[in-house]
Amino acid sequence: MNIGLGLFIIFVSIVFITFGLMLLKSSKKFSRLMLGLGVLLGLLGIFLVTGIYDPYKSHI
Repeated sequence: MNIGLGLFIIFVSIVFITFGLMLLKSSKKFSRLMLGLGVLLGLLGIFLVTGIYDPYKSHI
């Protein structure tokens, strides 16, 4: 489940980063928000895929 969720979050972060780069010339504040959100989601996705962050670790 972590790998699937991580891959989905990485895809969403790529979309946010792409929109942030496209909006960079028109709206600086909104593009920075999109880029920051994309980077944070990308890090969370990488943590989930690699197993560094496992929300189900203490569930067993």
